[in-house]
Amino acid sequence: MSTKPGQLQFTSNAGTFGLFDTTPLTLNNAFTNSGTFGLAGTAALTITGDFANSGTLNLDVASSDGGGSLTIGGTLNNTKTVQVGPGNATLSAATTLTLGGLSNPSGASFQVFGSASHPATLAFSAGGTGFGVNPVRWTVCHLGGLGFLEHLRLVGDWG
Repeated sequence: MSTKPGQLQFTSNAGTFGLFDTTPLTLNNAFTNSGTFGLAGTAALTITGDFANSGTLNLDVASSDGGGSLTIGGTLNNTKTVQVGPGNATLSAATTLTLGGLSNPSGASFQVFGSASHPATLAFSAGGTGFGVNPVRWTVCHLGGLGFLEHLRLVGDWG
C-alpha cells in the first residue's frame, strides 16, 4: 500500500486480504494479487485497471454467501485460481463479476457457481476486450441435478 498526498493507493496483495459487507469501494489503479484476495457478503469493489492474479481470488465463496460484486475495468489476467459463488450451490443472493477482458491460460482455474434461485453473473463491459487471445477453460459443474447454465448468466460484449 502506498500513499500520495490526499489519496490512498492499494496496488497489491501478497498475504490474505478480505472485504465483508462493505460500502462500495473503488481502486483507481491496476492491482496485483499473489496471495488470497476475497470479497464476501454484500462487498462491492471496482478496480479501474487490470487485475493480475497469480494467487486466489474469491467472490462470495462461503456456504450461503452472496450479494457481492467485483468490477474490473481492465483485464483479469488469471494464472492460478478464481472462484465466484460457493461450490455447493448455496449462493444466497445474486453475485456479479464484471470484466473488461479475461485471460485464463491452460493450468489456471476459473469457476463460477450459482444456485437454483440466485444466479452468479459473469459480465463483460462494453468496449472491453472480451476473451482476448486466450481461450477460457471453464470448469463445468452440475449441481444438485441442475445444469451449469441454470446457475450462470453470461452477458456482455464477447469481442
